[in-house]
Amino acid sequence: MYAYIVVSLLTGLRPEETRALQWKHVHLDPTAMSHPTSRCGGPSG
Repeated sequence: MYAYIVVSLLTGLRPEETRALQWKHVHLDPTAMSHPTSRCGGPSG
């Protein structure tokens, strides 16, 4: 639960986006972050 809260606060992701995260979405490069879809279900970018 602690990690969930920290990730939510530090990334600014919405709760439903944080819950949907999988390890394949996590990039350890601090200059790049992506999320697979936008809020409307289309590709983000």
